[in-house]
Amino acid sequence: QFNQNMCCSKTNWDSLFVCTRGYVAGDKIYMSADGGANYTNITYNMPNIQMVCLELKQGGDTLFAGTELGLYYIKLSDGATPGWQKYGAGLPNVKINDIEINYLANKMYVATYGRGTWFIDLVNAVLPLTELNFTSQKVADKSNDYTLSWFTNMSNLEKIELQKSTDAKDFTAVFASKSNFDKKQEHTTTLTNAKEYYRLKLTDANATISYSEIIPLSMVAGQNIFVHPNPVRDVLNVRSEEIIKFVRISDIYGHQIASGMPNNTSYSLQLDFLPAGNYLVEVITKNNETTTEKISVVK
Repeated sequence: QFNQNMCCSKTNWDSLFVCTRGYVAGDKIYMSADGGANYTNITYNMPNIQMVCLELKQGGDTLFAGTELGLYYIKLSDGATPGWQKYGAGLPNVKINDIEINYLANKMYVATYGRGTWFIDLVNAVLPLTELNFTSQKVADKSNDYTLSWFTNMSNLEKIELQKSTDAKDFTAVFASKSNFDKKQEHTTTLTNAKEYYRLKLTDANATISYSEIIPLSMVAGQNIFVHPNPVRDVLNVRSEEIIKFVRISDIYGHQIASGMPNNTSYSLQLDFLPAGNYLVEVITKNNETTTEKISVVK
């Protein structure tokens, strides 16, 4: 039995997708190419969890599935290989109630149960964790040296560029590679600033560009809480090596504007509703490590 959660192509009304109720393994998601007269099972490797909602990215072949345990996606042109994959680095592993795409802004919005609404920029989207691995490791006996490592199974890739920033806003190239993307690659860097931020820029054969998550590094021992970018225009990211217990945004007079209890090592706040000016961000971890930073909101 199909539930009310379905979606269809806006350019081909005969192409539609539906998901089923219950916990029957292998009986989750179906597609039809003839307006519902016949259906093909595209459950493939989807775990035996409850399906909640579907959303097709119009103009492409990517289908998103909201489940009781996070967000999944599939490239329909790939068929059963590689199948369904988890999507959204940092997105809570909770029930996804709704998925909407704003094509003018190129953003996808995800509503969760109990953890608020999240969004991802579809133009410069962070790649799914199953496609890209990007990590850092402090070099032993070297106080300011870190080794950054990465590999990816992303197909059609032509170039990976390691980029560096001091404010998580403006990045410059550090290192580039053009082969062996599925093999582990490394680059050791020596920090010259108190805080530095690193990311990967990935370019495929069609000149499509994607970016990895940002890895923040600190020259100061024990300084494990990062708030970036600064200045910020719309989305502020908070990251810590420890679980973040509480985040509060206040004006310079100490009046609280917004707060959250992420219970995660990363947290994103939408700040585009704030007027330009200076604000205070207070972050408290589960180990009661606390930092307060001044940020600037620009328009």
